[in-house]
Amino acid sequence: MLYDEAIQEKGSRNKCAMTNFGTFYQPHVIAEGEACPRSMDCFANARNDGKYLLSNPLPKIRPQNEKKKAAFTLAEVLITLGIIGVVAAMTMPMLIAKYQKLVVETKLQVFYAQINDAFRRAYVDYDGTFEDWVVKDKNYNYNETKKFLETYLLPYVKYTKVVQCNNKNGQIFACVYFVNGTMMRLSIDDNGGDIVFHPNAKYEYNLRENFAFQMVKKKMQGGKVYNSLEFVEPYVLNWNGNSESLKTGQWGCYEGCTNCWYCTKLIQINGWKIPDDYPW
Repeated sequence: MLYDEAIQEKGSRNKCAMTNFGTFYQPHVIAEGEACPRSMDCFANARNDGKYLLSNPLPKIRPQNEKKKAAFTLAEVLITLGIIGVVAAMTMPMLIAKYQKLVVETKLQVFYAQINDAFRRAYVDYDGTFEDWVVKDKNYNYNETKKFLETYLLPYVKYTKVVQCNNKNGQIFACVYFVNGTMMRLSIDDNGGDIVFHPNAKYEYNLRENFAFQMVKKKMQGGKVYNSLEFVEPYVLNWNGNSESLKTGQWGCYEGCTNCWYCTKLIQINGWKIPDDYPW
């Protein structure tokens, strides 16, 4: 390492340079034969150009005000990642369930609005009462059900196909697959029509994939005629109007229920939000 013009004198004396704690280098001259102090690094072998070669390069000295940078050890990183993994494992199922409920709630509201809008438009085109569209006290076969759909619903919605899809009890249904990936099943019987909405177009029997609606239902408990608030609404056949009774009985919505057709009404009266005690 060359130290340019560090020492101006030449002679038979050795030269030393010492550091002032990393700030600057101060040249120091000693007599010939004198030992160089430990705190100094000596120059030797003066060159013809007046420059001196540092025989023992000065060590790099860290300024006193410079702090050592902190760093995580591998063990600390692994422990942190482990904690994050545990927290994620505990919270992710809840977040996923919450998101799935939100998706279903949105699709239910969209279906309810769109199908009633379609029937309103059909009502304008086909002058008369909605009840006149359905033959009273008649169970429709698949072709008759499909004809009803082709007349009063399909011209007013976007769909991909219509197929026959009877349920496990033999009840005749026509399935309409919509372009948004949802599906509805329609069965017209002697007291109106049963509609089951599937938010993911899956024909499965579970509370996440089946939401019951009704169309032009005629009967209520005690033989009282029931007039729908809308053309299509959540299933409430034989419901007495008490919200708590939606969780009991043949059609009740509760943990382990068999038919569970009142579940859609339970969601509707909760502002189209799935209740906390819903048997999800």
